[in-house]
Amino acid sequence: MNIDKHSIPNKDFRKLIAHYSQFVVERRKKHIKIVNPKTKDFVITSCSVSDWRGLRNLHHDLERLASGHGYLAMKQNYKVDPMVKTKVAGI
Repeated sequence: MNIDKHSIPNKDFRKLIAHYSQFVVERRKKHIKIVNPKTKDFVITSCSVSDWRGLRNLHHDLERLASGHGYLAMKQNYKVDPMVKTKVAGI
């Protein structure tokens, strides 16, 4: 996807995503899906930033995605204990 003003309105987001040219960017209605084509893992972010933490969180998400720890990897590394109803680390 072409990263332009219409697909990603926030210029700071555009600059940050441009540093990760190996990823595929897909625009949804109100969100952006960023996919690592090697692992098929992804992160999802909002198109707009509501505060300064949004850009920082996206940067951390992209770093995790580049290292192979996107949403799918995170789900596989956690399991839910039915008795406690919270996530427990482990495989």
